[in-house]
Amino acid sequence: MTAASDAIEVLRDLVDPDDCYYDHHGYCQAHGWFDTNPPCPHARAKKLLAEADAA
Repeated sequence: MTAASDAIEVLRDLVDPDDCYYDHHGYCQAHGWFDTNPPCPHARAKKLLAEADAA
């Protein structure tokens, strides 16, 4: 296994399966992320995992 594939598996274990829930400011209330740039880490992780699964 490569370091990249190990990192993907760790990320898969850490990411919250619940979807983000954004308030009217664009902050993710589900994960306590009060910034809009960068977006919620869980949303970014899910995007990376989807890209890894598609590859």
